[in-house]
Amino acid sequence: MAFIDTVYADTLIGESARRALAPTQAAFDTFEEVARADVQSAAQAAGYALGDTTTNAMVRKLTLASWWIHAGGFRQGLTAPPAIMQAYEDLDRVRAGSMPIPGLSPSTEDGVGGILVSSTSGRPPRLTRDKLTGF
Repeated sequence: MAFIDTVYADTLIGESARRALAPTQAAFDTFEEVARADVQSAAQAAGYALGDTTTNAMVRKLTLASWWIHAGGFRQGLTAPPAIMQAYEDLDRVRAGSMPIPGLSPSTEDGVGGILVSSTSGRPPRLTRDKLTGF
């Protein structure tokens, strides 16, 4: 149920940096859960539906970037790798819908401002044009 694990983090930021930010597996998992929610929220705003796990490289990198921020990389005096900082900036672009996630297709209905229209079940509408006039 995770987007990233310690092996992935160690590969990109180094084991010493990961251990400085999350000395225990429980700490790592807590920050991963928060980072995953952050990425899922950004993706949902752009119309992407992410599950509990993923193999998408960009989603995993965005999650690690968010993990770094939430784990307090800067408070620990660590220097973030440039790729991590770029990925964190990309997270805002994904959230705004200006950067697509390769390999995934957004749903314009599910994104912010999207609309899903369904048919009525035959019941008369409660709000009619006459009732809404003047509002």
